[in-house]
Amino acid sequence: MDSQTVPPPQAVSQLSAVLDSPEIGTLIVELEATRWTGRPGFPIRAMVGMALVKSLYAIPTCSRTARLVAEHAGLQAALGCAPSVYACYRFGAKLREHKALLDTCLDGVTAALHVAHPEMGRDVAIDGSDLPAY
Repeated sequence: MDSQTVPPPQAVSQLSAVLDSPEIGTLIVELEATRWTGRPGFPIRAMVGMALVKSLYAIPTCSRTARLVAEHAGLQAALGCAPSVYACYRFGAKLREHKALLDTCLDGVTAALHVAHPEMGRDVAIDGSDLPAY
């Protein structure tokens, strides 16, 4: 595993704080309500956490995310388990299926951030150094 992808200890506590936020808590409860049949699987909180880990650390694939969590005791503690790569792919499909719930959550997070940091979004900086030129 590439040592650059292992999150530092403070990142694990930040992940826990995000998972404990009211907006994410609401999303978890709403997604729990969509479970209606089959085996219980991994907890929704852990699966939302896996999606956050993948996004926060810019990991391109679910397989690398699952491998990182499987090897990182701090992330496992924050999530409560180490979900499988297959569960991650299934959960990604579930998030796409329930996009409206995710959109509402993200709108709530943005609104909460704007209340906490009113200057957020006032200035925009664009780095074009990675844009292909012809």
